[in-house]
Amino acid sequence: MPLSFAMNREKKKKPEEEFDDDDGPEFRGKRTPRSASDVQRARLEKLMKKPDKPVHIPTQRKERDPNKAPEFVYNVMGSSAGAGSGEFHVYRQYRRKETLRMNVLSARKEKDDLNDAYHQKLAENERVAEERTAKKRGKRNKKKEAAKKRKAEAKKKQKKAAAKEESSSSSSSSSEEEESDEEEAKEKVAKESEKDEDTKQKDEKAKEPVKKDEGEKKKEVDEGSNNSS
Repeated sequence: MPLSFAMNREKKKKPEEEFDDDDGPEFRGKRTPRSASDVQRARLEKLMKKPDKPVHIPTQRKERDPNKAPEFVYNVMGSSAGAGSGEFHVYRQYRRKETLRMNVLSARKEKDDLNDAYHQKLAENERVAEERTAKKRGKRNKKKEAAKKRKAEAKKKQKKAAAKEESSSSSSSSSEEEESDEEEAKEKVAKESEKDEDTKQKDEKAKEPVKKDEGEKKKEVDEGSNNSS
């Protein structure tokens, strides 16, 4: 095998993945691809093996105040006339510090402006959403009131219909009672008239023999007068 071919083959080989010491033993010596969750799980397992070991939790870095005066002034100007050879470099340092300070101030101002604009946008969105919800709430309340009115009107109509039915039933019952009273009165009148007719017939029957007796007496008187003559 030629040497160049062997070198090319060695170059074509993929390098093995390197694993950190923080990773667990299950990932060492393996070529399987790992995800972020696998790495996090391995580190958590390693951390939980020694729960007494203190853990350093990084805190948020404090923001530097660019307007704060320095505590020490290292480059003090002398009282002698003229400028030394290092004054230009001192000036450049001051100028660099001033430009950095102005950059920090401008970045802070831009950040504050963006923050204010963001909060204003949030307030505007909340106001618009509140107006929209208030409008929809008003529509819902109007619909509820209209539904309540319709229900109340329907109940009133039902009550009126029930009252009419009751009045009609009471009137029909009263008319039936009146008709029954009239029928009873008619029956009473008919019975009284029948009684009167019966009494009249009885009286007439009682008067008929009396009349017959008077007629016989008259006949006898007439016959006696004829005999005497």
